[in-house]
Amino acid sequence: MTAPSTQLHHRADAASQPQTRTIANLDLTASAPFLLKDRTYTQQYANLYFSRLQKLRPHVVAAANHKWGSVMERGTVRHVERVVDIRPKSTVWIVGTLFCEMPLKPNILDDIASEYGSALPPPHREKIYSEKDVVMLEDEYGRVRLEGPLLTDYSVVTGTVAAVLGSENAQGGFDVLDLCYAGLPPLASPGLESDDGPWVGFVSGFRFGVADADLLAAQMLSDYVAGELGCDEDLDLLHRVGRIFVVGNVIEAEHVEQGLPEADAYLAQMAATVPVTVLPGPVDPATHVLPQQPMHPSLFAQASKHSEFLSVPNPLFAQCAGFPYVGCCAVAI
Repeated sequence: MTAPSTQLHHRADAASQPQTRTIANLDLTASAPFLLKDRTYTQQYANLYFSRLQKLRPHVVAAANHKWGSVMERGTVRHVERVVDIRPKSTVWIVGTLFCEMPLKPNILDDIASEYGSALPPPHREKIYSEKDVVMLEDEYGRVRLEGPLLTDYSVVTGTVAAVLGSENAQGGFDVLDLCYAGLPPLASPGLESDDGPWVGFVSGFRFGVADADLLAAQMLSDYVAGELGCDEDLDLLHRVGRIFVVGNVIEAEHVEQGLPEADAYLAQMAATVPVTVLPGPVDPATHVLPQQPMHPSLFAQASKHSEFLSVPNPLFAQCAGFPYVGCCAVAI
């Protein structure tokens, strides 16, 4: 959301003018599964992956037939149903789930140990990819290692269902010639008849408590949203901002003692003028393991006094102003 080019100025008359704001109602029903009373760690990803594979396989097969249909008609390429059916010296395509084996990837066991206080939090790494990464394709019957320069041109993500075109090499790997995904599902039209509905704003990275936190910029944002900064055109727009989502990194967990009072006072000030919804992020004082639970209301004693202040889980599934909203504070990416 950007302000017009007109220079911002403090509206001394803002407090004396009656102001109304269009509220963006928030329905959190869809996020109920993320609110956990007890955590269990007996679940395995395998069932989720195989279920996703079964659901998406027909769509991926249809997309692959459309993409590679011409070469299949010439008989130079054929489709095999299972990974174990791949044979050397034969160009085929197979549908399965992509899996990236990454030695630098964070270990879930380390996260659990740090959450229960039996170990220090895992070290922060600038990157989790390396030359030792291995990409595989797996189905219900087996897996095969994917190789070839084409993989560097694609954003390969663990858990993605894809069709892979190529051939088996002498080392037992699969040289990839092309990839095909299911694509996006048909999107329902939102049915917008006008743009008179409420707007929502997104902000993150306040990092209250650290020495280089930009408190001036944060205060200017609060004043702007409250209508105390800006011109008349800004004020007309800001009356339509019906909710502010603070999507992570509100407080540095290592500086809670100093950052918590600052964050509470700031969010209380903002929540007095506009509904505020807060999601925890990677550095906030919240659980490390997804889904991250809402930061406890006691952390925000002043802000929690406002009925329109909400602390919610990460990720967040909700209906906001009648539209579906899926929010994630970068942890899962």
